[in-house]
Amino acid sequence: MRGQSNHLDYTSQRSHKNSELEFMARYTWPTLLALYEKLNLRRHIVFRNVNPDSYIELPIEASEPLKMLKILVDLFQIVKSILKRMQRTIIEDIRLTTGDIRGKILTNFMARYLPTAIPVKTISLSISTPANILLTSTILEIFYRLHEVRRVIQALNTSVIMKPLKDDILKKIDELISLCNNILDDPMLHPLIPHSRLIARDQKKLKDLEEKVRFDAEIRPKEYQAYTKLLEFREHLKENIKIVEGLKRSDELRKSLLLNIGEGKLYELFCFTLFLETLFEILQAYEDLKIDIDEKGQVLMLTLPNCTIYIAYNAIPKGVNSKLWHARVYGLIENSLEVGKLRGLPDTIILIKRGEEEKKIVIDYKYTDNIGYIVQARFKALAYLYEFDADISVVIAKSPRDYEIDDEEVADTRDFYKTIKDYGGARIIIDHNVNGKILIIAYINPDENRMELNKAVMKSLIDQSMLSILKC
Repeated sequence: MRGQSNHLDYTSQRSHKNSELEFMARYTWPTLLALYEKLNLRRHIVFRNVNPDSYIELPIEASEPLKMLKILVDLFQIVKSILKRMQRTIIEDIRLTTGDIRGKILTNFMARYLPTAIPVKTISLSISTPANILLTSTILEIFYRLHEVRRVIQALNTSVIMKPLKDDILKKIDELISLCNNILDDPMLHPLIPHSRLIARDQKKLKDLEEKVRFDAEIRPKEYQAYTKLLEFREHLKENIKIVEGLKRSDELRKSLLLNIGEGKLYELFCFTLFLETLFEILQAYEDLKIDIDEKGQVLMLTLPNCTIYIAYNAIPKGVNSKLWHARVYGLIENSLEVGKLRGLPDTIILIKRGEEEKKIVIDYKYTDNIGYIVQARFKALAYLYEFDADISVVIAKSPRDYEIDDEEVADTRDFYKTIKDYGGARIIIDHNVNGKILIIAYINPDENRMELNKAVMKSLIDQSMLSILKC
């Protein structure tokens, strides 16, 4: 029975962890993409993976569906404008009738057909013009390309961690496809679809049709006034159709969606994304805020009127040095000794520069609720204060739970870590002078029901560690 109980406990814990991983991924990837769009970043942040040669980077293509959505919204407005002044052609049709007479009787031909039938001429309006066919063909061209992209991405067998990113891209593509359908469902355009299908799949026919409409528009500008924007849109589309083509062919996108990311690394990304989202919510009031990323994509640079803030993820920004870089290393038996790098690498380093004044903050994220591991993280954070001469060192972890403890120091401090849990963590002032060193322990839990609390904790952390930003 005990073995069965242990198995159930393990299964329950594994299920809980999978739920946490899925939530972190569902929050992290869409939030990062939304931040990239909102901040108009030319490059995406490059996150170093555990392997020095492996990097986690959301490719540009992952956020391109948002741009494509904007393009289609423009097309939707063009369609609305065209429908108000839609081009029609007059069609004359001569037919023989033996019943109701609808149209003009052709008396010149009556003698030829009487008494069996009466020749009648009817006049009708048709919307099947080259310009209108070009309109529906343009929509269908985008529609078909989006479906091709969807098939390619849908076929990728992603991990639990990367599946939310895949799902988010598919969701945006589905929105684009739905918008195309909404446009084509208009009663005026729907009859043109059969003819347009043949053209939309043939680039030569599409090009010939566009050239004909462009030529007609130059000869009769007033008649084609509503279609001028369509022709302009097609020029714009040629530049941007690479968006959907890039999504279909992008090796970078495939590599990202198939990337293997560990649980601890995902928690780092989750906390870092929450940090960025909260920070930019605080800074959105600053109209003069300028945001950029360095050439390597590892350091985010925020420029305010009176200060500059550098935020690095698993990288060390210029101006921050480890005291171990220039340390001399000697062997205990022989002096001659060649060693590799000996320095720490915090998960996040923040450097704030205002004139000659500098402030350094280091942050480490630990995906654990074990007090023993949190204590070890605290030792590391204190070491960073010395090694990087930081002003503030932060440990972010999950709220601690009781585990078997086999270390005296952990046992003695267990109550401290459990008590501060009710306060979201604690700020520990080590030196009591004006520029004293500070250690912060913050609890962030990957749980959808605790996100409001997580954001409150993160906002408080930023307020208490980066207060100088708000005074810039």
